[in-house]
Amino acid sequence: MSSSVWTHAHSIVVQDPSWSVVHFGPSATVTPSGSGADLENWVHFAIPIFTEGQNTGNTVTGVSLRFSIGNQAHVTAINVWDGDIFEANPTGGDLPISNEPTAVTHYWGVSPNTTFLQYGLGISVQVKFDGAGQTASGAWVTFNAAGAFFTISEN
Repeated sequence: MSSSVWTHAHSIVVQDPSWSVVHFGPSATVTPSGSGADLENWVHFAIPIFTEGQNTGNTVTGVSLRFSIGNQAHVTAINVWDGDIFEANPTGGDLPISNEPTAVTHYWGVSPNTTFLQYGLGISVQVKFDGAGQTASGAWVTFNAAGAFFTISEN
């Protein structure tokens, strides 16, 4: 059986809590604090996993992010976690991503042997800003959702 699970951007967590996260309507906008150039931070999403019985295996086949991004911001890396265990870095030919002012959904495949059974799925997104402060009007990323695609099987 195949399925997908998504979480809304209202659940976003920013690694450096001094950065601004504004939850407004259907999204969460991340902007850097302070000023300077080449500022980076990680944004984290927790994705629920299926646990239909003790013998069920959840194989992640891909992850998706829906976001828009300013012309002074970049998504530079994506990491997939099983609890505290690093599982995958599903980077494709389309990273880094920048200057998409309208929300777009991006998909990345994950190795078919990546199984998440016990600890929960986390998606971490590295964002980098060219600058911050009043002169950096394009230094923002607005997230709408994050999701994962699963194949669910009996072990």
